[in-house]
Amino acid sequence: MARYLSQKVSLLGTLESNLRELQGYDTLAYELIQNADDVRDDEGKSAASKIIFDIRDNALWVMNDGVFRQRDFERMLDVNSGDKRNERDTTGAFGIGFTAVYQITDCPEIRSSGQHWRFFPERDENNIEVDDNVVTQGTKFRLPYATNPESPLRMRLKQQTFDVSKLDEFQDTICKAVSQQFNG
Repeated sequence: MARYLSQKVSLLGTLESNLRELQGYDTLAYELIQNADDVRDDEGKSAASKIIFDIRDNALWVMNDGVFRQRDFERMLDVNSGDKRNERDTTGAFGIGFTAVYQITDCPEIRSSGQHWRFFPERDENNIEVDDNVVTQGTKFRLPYATNPESPLRMRLKQQTFDVSKLDEFQDTICKAVSQQFNG
């Protein structure tokens, strides 16, 4: 009698593999700009008209004036799904762009549409904490810097910690990437 097994995908293995292709703070900026560009309203029209990068001492905040739809949150649950390619006029297609944030953070956060999501990819289960009762305006990503060299996630993803002593260089790279993206 035949028996059946299910294949699994390792979230950390997938993140580590994707990060090899998404290196550089300019890539991080491009991916976050692309995410803002892909925000759509319920009719599929572009909904974000501005993006702000706020580089602080302990975290990078990235804000845009669009809002996540339920399908956008659902896409966050399915890394590498490529679901966005089925939607017209979106830039992202493969479901890997958000992975770029793990260059600088171990615990990214998203606030949009009355929800606050905190990601804990090192957990096998229940790795996203969701609060459904928050006041939000637009979409905000908070990316607290990963500064602990003993972080299990840093080691598993084979990523360096974020060097806060180089915030000026980080800011220069982000500014150049934004300028290139919007000025050609």
